[in-house]
Amino acid sequence: MITLNYSQVYSRLNHLSVTISYCAVLKLVTKISKLHQRPIDAWIDEGACFKFVGDNVAKTKGVRDIRSDHHGELVQMYSLLAVKGRVKGPSPVSTFSPPNLGSLKITHFLPTKTDIEGIQENLVVLVGRILCEYIKPLQRYKRCVVSHIKHPHSTEMAKKSEVVVLDVLHKNEAKAADMIDIMIEKHSYLKDSIELTVMSGGDQMTCERQRCSKKHMRDADTRSGRLEQLEPCIEDWHCLMSILGIIWKRLYTPYSKDPGSLAHLFTQIGRLSQARIPKKDLHACLDALRVVFKAHVITIARKELGLDVDMPTQEDGQRKSIDVSELARKIVKQHTIVSEAILGEPLEDSKDGVYNYTRVLCHYAALVTEFTDAWFRKYL
Repeated sequence: MITLNYSQVYSRLNHLSVTISYCAVLKLVTKISKLHQRPIDAWIDEGACFKFVGDNVAKTKGVRDIRSDHHGELVQMYSLLAVKGRVKGPSPVSTFSPPNLGSLKITHFLPTKTDIEGIQENLVVLVGRILCEYIKPLQRYKRCVVSHIKHPHSTEMAKKSEVVVLDVLHKNEAKAADMIDIMIEKHSYLKDSIELTVMSGGDQMTCERQRCSKKHMRDADTRSGRLEQLEPCIEDWHCLMSILGIIWKRLYTPYSKDPGSLAHLFTQIGRLSQARIPKKDLHACLDALRVVFKAHVITIARKELGLDVDMPTQEDGQRKSIDVSELARKIVKQHTIVSEAILGEPLEDSKDGVYNYTRVLCHYAALVTEFTDAWFRKYL
């Protein structure tokens, strides 16, 4: 009888391709990822706009027996994707130059009257869509309302982007040397002989680290060495996460039982395990805030229309014609704070703290819904 230890059995099975080691898996994944060079070459040849998107991934490698000299290890990796632009044309290049501080005006920092009026009209579109979808007497106007906020690239944004998974690099972007290696890896997918600039997206820290890496390599001899073909930028999902973080910091108190508070509303809609920090579960926090906003709009509209608490019957469809646009505009004006101060309208001094809290909550939720309307269609 032949007896083999664990390492011998593993070696023989590995030789027969029955099992494979961890390092061999990484080499295989890297080899397969090189096949994704073909679609990128096709994008370059057809002159399409595309960008690199990446972010750090942290995984904890556990151990069976934890000791002072033998404990879990935190493995830092970098996930890299390539996204083809839906809008035709070359990638935009940053031409920002710091202005003279003495020439700056207050309008450079605060929204103007034109900006606020544009936001109001966008919110009217969103509220009108909710009214015609959930209020039964208004469902007959559903085909008349605008489905999404119109903008110059509405047709292109209605389609999904083409995404190619490139590689998962065992690099820690917090280290300067690893960040340079990551950018060199991105640059290897580009043709050095072509005058092409590609945006390299990520969160705010990733963007800043990429800028620092370009400064470190500015004295290199070649374009690829100087990383000139990569333009760092901040992704929209990071901006969304920052907005949700502000909302949670100002309005969300865990386990709060105050009527009308955000935590209480999450309990009412069945979101009992809501994340305290949006970056822990961005999609769940966004979806919960969207449901709360819809619930507020439906409740306000039913009160304005004089409907009962129960769902309206078929006879309600015989009511007189209702101007959905005017109703939506009234809800936006009275139950958000978007029109106050900037448009010269007096700030309402209400002693009802719940009403003031609700107005601020509806205001933030409406702005988040407006922000996600063009980029994140699947949430709407």
